[in-house]
Amino acid sequence: MLTDGNEYDYITRTSLNQGVLQTTGFVNDENINNAGTWSLGLLQMDFFYRNKPWYAGQFVRKIIPKIEIPQNAILYFTTVLNKIKPILFSVLVRNVDETFLNTTINLPINTKNKIDFEFMESFIADLEAERIAELSAYLKASGFGNYELSVEEQNAIQEYETLDFSEFDITEIFETKNTSNILSTQITENSGDTPYLCASSENNGVSSYITYDKRYLEKGNCIFIGGKTFVVSYQANDFFSNDSHNLALYLKNCDKSKLKHFYIATCLFKSLSHKYSWGNSISKTKIKNDKISLPIKDGKPNYDVMDLLISAVQKLVIKDVVKYSDAKLSATKQIFMWKIIFDIALIVVGGFALLIYWLQERRKISESASLIVMQVEELQKRMREIKTYICDGQLNATAFYESQLLFKTDYWDKYKHYFIRKLDSFSFSTFDEFYSCACDVLAQQELMKNLQRNDFYLDQQTLMNMEANLLLQTVNYVSHNPVDSQKIVDGIIAASTEKMDTESKNEFTNFLKQSVNASRPNDMNAFWSIYNKDKQVVIDAFNQKAFTSYTPIQIKMSLEKALNQFDSIPIIGCDGYKKLKKVANRRF
Repeated sequence: MLTDGNEYDYITRTSLNQGVLQTTGFVNDENINNAGTWSLGLLQMDFFYRNKPWYAGQFVRKIIPKIEIPQNAILYFTTVLNKIKPILFSVLVRNVDETFLNTTINLPINTKNKIDFEFMESFIADLEAERIAELSAYLKASGFGNYELSVEEQNAIQEYETLDFSEFDITEIFETKNTSNILSTQITENSGDTPYLCASSENNGVSSYITYDKRYLEKGNCIFIGGKTFVVSYQANDFFSNDSHNLALYLKNCDKSKLKHFYIATCLFKSLSHKYSWGNSISKTKIKNDKISLPIKDGKPNYDVMDLLISAVQKLVIKDVVKYSDAKLSATKQIFMWKIIFDIALIVVGGFALLIYWLQERRKISESASLIVMQVEELQKRMREIKTYICDGQLNATAFYESQLLFKTDYWDKYKHYFIRKLDSFSFSTFDEFYSCACDVLAQQELMKNLQRNDFYLDQQTLMNMEANLLLQTVNYVSHNPVDSQKIVDGIIAASTEKMDTESKNEFTNFLKQSVNASRPNDMNAFWSIYNKDKQVVIDAFNQKAFTSYTPIQIKMSLEKALNQFDSIPIIGCDGYKKLKKVANRRF
């Protein structure tokens, strides 16, 4: 049982008034739901964030966040949750809990792969500022800036409790008809300007704006009732309807103003909403037996007081809206002022960083241009020098071999992307051609050095082979001409047997002869003398170019072709060279 008070909201499955049917005082502890959660009504599947503690009726679920969500990001999450309504509508009510728990949502993330709450808050703040600005402009354009009540409106509010009311048959007040039946499968969404209505309470029942057969067009300036959901709305413009169960009610016997429709539509909902629902839908037949309570004057509906009451209520509501709008605009201006200051600071810092980057890149370009200019000038000098290596049609292979390589790094190829838009096409092609010739000469230099290295290697191999042959020949010679053994024996005996008797001397002499004859030693002095003499002859032969050195004629021909082409390239005089030199000489 609800109690008097407004400390708590009482939430039902309705979509109206953020799901709040009424407020209540304390009921009990066990059924209180905490603030900072969402309610989910299982009729319209609407998610509403609850800013205060609340109690709930039947078929309402509580959604509890597992993470701390900044207050300014709540609207973002509410929108994301309501995006899953079609999924929840597609299952039976008993399966909603399981479906919800197995549904995923998409959220923005930051560079650290965390939920980007800052983006959400900024996004909501920008949308709020945009909507407030639109609201303010609308209020001014619509004349709602003046929310002061007239005397008649004040009287209507003050005398409302003393008004007389009476019940009328709805068919006495309205002409009632069923709308046409146009299924959603028969239309193309957003194909025109005419409202296409359904039985939803959202967006005044407008599902889309379409173009369709005019025979099914319903007249506007009427009250529209969603037959299966009993959603009541005022439709100012002509429309198409999605279901023949829907009803269109047209006022009789009075000035059919918008304000009257607003008042009577509210009376209709209050009079009949307790009676009709999804399981017991309204129809043209049933409504003939229904009545509506209206203020009267002289026994007839008092339409004038209806106009005044709605106009007064409108102004009272607009008053709060205008104050809210002005307060928000003021707060937004302050926020935007600081945001502008912050943005300006960011722009200044970013501009400074950009300036530093620009200067660094500019310095890179200057240094690149300087390297190219210096290399061009060096190549000019080196190419003239290489040209002197060809005399009387003959290439001085030794000089060409001993010359340094033209370059190790092709600076034009490395940095020319900096100058694609700075040089004219002729200059760019001239540089390409110049460096192409230089690369051709470089290729011949490398080829010549490789050939010379190969010649040196082959000469060394030949010299080693000849020395090996000399060694074998000298060994063979000495082996066939050993030392005289008798001379060896006589020399040893002469030095060692002065004090021996004749018998011992004879025995020692025989022993020496046997030993010397057994070993037959070679004369090593003779060996080295012969080998060194023959080796020197071989070395002299090599030093006097006994072997023919050959340089392929193709090297000379390719070199001459590249040098002749090089002479015809006007690299120094072209505009591109002058521009590069100017870039190279700038200070910053």
